[in-house]
Amino acid sequence: MFIYCGLIVGYIVYTIACGDNKTLLADFTPPDGQIDSVKWTYQGSIVSHENAEGGTLECPSLKLTMVSLDQSGVYVCIISCNLGERQEQKVFHFKLLVTPKQYEVKIGESVKLLKFLKNCQQVRKVEWTHSNNTITTNSCFYTGGDVANPVLKVNCFATSDSGLYHCRVESGQTVSRKWFSANLKIKEQQEVNVGERIVLLKKLGPSADVRSVVWTHDKRSLVSELYCVYEGGTIECPALTIPVVSTQNAGKYECILEMNQGEFRMYRVILDVIGKYTKTV
Repeated sequence: MFIYCGLIVGYIVYTIACGDNKTLLADFTPPDGQIDSVKWTYQGSIVSHENAEGGTLECPSLKLTMVSLDQSGVYVCIISCNLGERQEQKVFHFKLLVTPKQYEVKIGESVKLLKFLKNCQQVRKVEWTHSNNTITTNSCFYTGGDVANPVLKVNCFATSDSGLYHCRVESGQTVSRKWFSANLKIKEQQEVNVGERIVLLKKLGPSADVRSVVWTHDKRSLVSELYCVYEGGTIECPALTIPVVSTQNAGKYECILEMNQGEFRMYRVILDVIGKYTKTV
């Protein structure tokens, strides 16, 4: 997706997200004379056509597909033309800025990160990290993110799941390495009308990996005697249901899962209750 284009210090600047495609010199109009040569360089070296198409006499423009972080930098195109009695060179400078793919997800939802990775051919190695910590994909919270399926699915996002994800992929016959990233923003705000039924973290299902489940509302524990107005919130059913919402149910809900391995996962929902309760006779 094209985001920004501008001119600074003689460069044409493009900012695009990881995984997008970009064609440099897309609007090039051939001169009246004959084109003798087309030369593309990236950071001073000849462009590898493993990650690009075009850049030839027949097609001077350069198409970059599934752009990765390591493709940020300066691209230069030199086109030599024969104008009959004289030779002429046209030089074009481009600066490509590749940014993380942006995602915004509601707390407790699931999402697949960097879905374009399914197009990678002959994948040999995949490594995912979150906040510089290696992700273990054989857990109930992550699916994929491996050689068989490089796309990472995060199941039921926790508050701590926001931030930067990085993925390194080794693929192809000549084992090229690419680096991609995704930036995840989690929306904790949730709205509900008075009198309605709502399930908080409805995708948070039971798991053998969970040792305990604790829910709080505005930092007050939802103890067992309160469960006449709530349903769930247990190991067997971690999601919390409010059968009939009132204005008193507004506020900050937090759910803390203690895992068998000693880890903790925390979910936060800011519940806004709309309207006033009207008693019908």
